[in-house]
Amino acid sequence: VRALVKLRGPGDAFLYVGRAVDPRVIAHVEENRRAVAEYEKAEDERSFIQVTFVMTFIVVALLLLLAAVWLGLAFANRLVAPIGSLISAADQVRGGSLNVKVPELRDDDEIGSLIRSFNRMVQQLDVQRGELVEANRQLDLRRRFTEAVLAGVSSGVVGLDAEGAITLPNHSATVLLDADRDAIVGRLLAEVVPEMGGLLNEIHSRPERTVEGQINIERDGVQRSLLVRIGAQHAEGRKIGYVTTFDDVTELVSAQRAAAWSEIARRIAHEIKNPLTPIQLSAERLKRKYLLEIDSDPATFRNCVDTIIRHVVDIGRMVDEFSSFARMPAPDFKSENLVAITRQAIVSERLVHGDIHYVEDL
Repeated sequence: VRALVKLRGPGDAFLYVGRAVDPRVIAHVEENRRAVAEYEKAEDERSFIQVTFVMTFIVVALLLLLAAVWLGLAFANRLVAPIGSLISAADQVRGGSLNVKVPELRDDDEIGSLIRSFNRMVQQLDVQRGELVEANRQLDLRRRFTEAVLAGVSSGVVGLDAEGAITLPNHSATVLLDADRDAIVGRLLAEVVPEMGGLLNEIHSRPERTVEGQINIERDGVQRSLLVRIGAQHAEGRKIGYVTTFDDVTELVSAQRAAAWSEIARRIAHEIKNPLTPIQLSAERLKRKYLLEIDSDPATFRNCVDTIIRHVVDIGRMVDEFSSFARMPAPDFKSENLVAITRQAIVSERLVHGDIHYVEDL
């Protein structure tokens, strides 16, 4: 180790000192120098290492975050997928399709129980809808059959509600009442046919009995005689409406009147014709017996007797013509529907005798 120091004083004087150093000290010095150099190098690289560590931590944090997000999405998908299937199935059910089924989960948790309950509910709804469709089909068939039967019945049939308003008239009823079907539905029967007001009041006061009566109506100058029968309908112990049936008995009444007048005419003709034969026989006998015995005026006697006989014959002919009114008219042969005639006869008898149960086998 050498040292050179300039001395104070005049001139240029220097002090030069030298000393021998142990090699181990030199080695330590070199080692310290290297350590200082490495420290300075490490000090220079510290920021890079810090940035590297920070980047490493950020990458690891991002990886952990992505893993957590992935796990969350997987769990959410597992939780939401069945709910989405339920929502989609519910939309299909709302649209009317009941043939849907949500895949059931193996896990016996709340969502699995909800899916199984939903599938059972949809299955029950499908079964109930099938039963309702079948019931509606049966009701529609019965309604069509009832309408067909009512349309084929010559009697008028009118369904009434509990207040007496018209709900279902058949074609014959609209024809007999000369009214439009759509115009009378919903109106009170007492307003449409005031002549039935008395029968309606009677059935309102005594709904447990059937009311019958004959009324006369006039529509467009045409008079009709109707035989009306009103019965109440009950369901579960309460009154739900009435059924009014009426038949046009105008021809029947006319036939009865004609039959009555025919009987009267027959009796009158019989009573008039009974003395004609004895009168005629007596006049002829007088002519044969006393014509030759009368000398004063035989011509007058003959003329009187002939006049009596002639008028008796004329009266007898008029009586025969009058009695022809009592005879049955000449038959009018034509094609007819025997089933319709039989049904009309049974309907008329049923209206007259409501206490008898008729069984039709047509």
